[in-house]
Amino acid sequence: MKKLNLLFAFAMLFSVSLSAQVDVKINPIGALFNSPDVSAEYNINEDIGVELTVGLEYGNVGLISGIEEVEYKKSGYKVRLSGKYYFGPEDGCDKFYAGLYLGPRSFSVNDDDGDAFDVGYKQSAFTAGLLGGFKWVSSRNIIFEIGIGAGRAFNEKIVLNDDTNTVTIPTLGLDFIGTLAVGYRFGAK
Repeated sequence: MKKLNLLFAFAMLFSVSLSAQVDVKINPIGALFNSPDVSAEYNINEDIGVELTVGLEYGNVGLISGIEEVEYKKSGYKVRLSGKYYFGPEDGCDKFYAGLYLGPRSFSVNDDDGDAFDVGYKQSAFTAGLLGGFKWVSSRNIIFEIGIGAGRAFNEKIVLNDDTNTVTIPTLGLDFIGTLAVGYRFGAK
């Protein structure tokens, strides 16, 4: 939670320091499940926005191993740069949009149970794809956004923590994103 607060405070400070119109958003569902996404979108003009999203993964993940459920530590990050084109905006960079995204992602699961076998792994890739969605801005500059995206995961690698582990985890080379965000627009006209 401290990481989330620090990240959100940094995004707020960054956006307030700019004199332009900037939307700061967070994924509230992800924050509940130790996977928050924080983003800042700079509105270049009425139709075009550029967004930087930083996502974190932390906490535990439960897996069923045999009969018992085992908790493993998860960690990871994603950084995404998106360019968005808005179709017929009313308040500038709002309503329906389509765009492109790219950026790295990394996710790992660590097995710290002390036995001789480690089922942990690290997965990483560079992603790029298409996205689309809808953003609504209220008269009080409160933002609600929903979106989806799909693309490729280039140079996707899975590295197992234990050299004796012979499990093969398939890589599909695909990337999917979902956006559900709430936020605030700074510098509104």
